[in-house]
Amino acid sequence: MNLILDSRDQKFVLQELLHTEYLCRMPVWSDFSPDMFDMVLNEA
Repeated sequence: MNLILDSRDQKFVLQELLHTEYLCRMPVWSDFSPDMFDMVLNEA
């Protein structure tokens, strides 16, 4: 557990506020998926 940041908060921002699922449907972001954003958060 990291006391400085909460991964649930980061996932909330990406999924609910930035709508990564919608972004991934756009041509510019079509190489990405919501799962890829989660993977990057987990690895960072």
